[in-house]
Amino acid sequence: MLEKGFTPTQVADSFAISFGGASMYRNRFQTYLNEGFTEVDAHEKAMLDFQEVAESTQQSSREDLISQQQASPLGRLILAFQNVTMQYTRLTKKALSDLINGRGDTKTNISKILYYGAVQNIIFASLQSALAFALFGGDQEEIEDKTKRTLNSALDSFLRGTGIYGAILSTVKNTVMQAQRQAKKGWGREDGRTILEAINLSPPIGSKLRKIYNAIKTDQYNKGAAEELGLRIENPTLHKWASIIEALTNIPTERLVRKANNLEEAITGNHLTWQRIALSLGWNTWSLGIKDEELEQAKKDAKGGSNNKSENKKSSSKRCTAIKKSGGRCKNNTRNKSGKCYAHQ
Repeated sequence: MLEKGFTPTQVADSFAISFGGASMYRNRFQTYLNEGFTEVDAHEKAMLDFQEVAESTQQSSREDLISQQQASPLGRLILAFQNVTMQYTRLTKKALSDLINGRGDTKTNISKILYYGAVQNIIFASLQSALAFALFGGDQEEIEDKTKRTLNSALDSFLRGTGIYGAILSTVKNTVMQAQRQAKKGWGREDGRTILEAINLSPPIGSKLRKIYNAIKTDQYNKGAAEELGLRIENPTLHKWASIIEALTNIPTERLVRKANNLEEAITGNHLTWQRIALSLGWNTWSLGIKDEELEQAKKDAKGGSNNKSENKKSSSKRCTAIKKSGGRCKNNTRNKSGKCYAHQ
């Protein structure tokens, strides 16, 4: 199931590689023809160059593109999901070495250092946090917050790309930042978030525990909303159990529920056109700064119902007090079958 689930990602990656590499292939093919190669040989050499560049800049698992750290037992825990970032770091390191020692073209080496050392990480982090959307429709505070998170995420990618020691430095940095963030909340602090940042030294373990922690917190964040919503895709109980199942089994149940919820919100929610498009393309409501209208209304209804119950209790208490003052007598035969006054119920 997981292998089939990755098929859309593989298709999209293959399209991106071929779309971006088509011009390179044609240029290399023409170059080899000009150098006197036959069309067959020029095609083979151009395709080999195409493959080498693609493998060195993508999620390759080729043995010659995996470091000893990555292959070690500790590296499998700490450097999981870091194939691309570590390959970018190798390209940056090689370009820097070539620049210092006068090898190759200076402009090419500088462009590689800037592109693989910073630009790629910033672009990926910006897309992930939907920073571009905030620039067009967000307020100043939201833009500053997303910018900080984007730069921090780009720095994390660079640090983890350097290896185990970089990953440790990144984890310490994020743990300290999270602790400071929680300390500002006073009584509302969540020390669990700080602990999760420390555990995130190992991304696979950190991801599982974060899903379980978020599932536990779901009930607190959306108290009473589940009863109001019933059997709806927005029901937080559904998200809670889907997240727990995903954490324990690796079956992407929570992701499926979240995607379905995003599509439903894009179709039925009262949002701007660009927000609908972004939701359909995969960004979640939190990244876009919008709220699930049905869930928010259910939370309000649940809160309102709780307030009404509280008011009813106060009213009953007043009636009971009035009856006591009148000698405890029930007027107009207002007793139930057990003999108690209705006002006391």
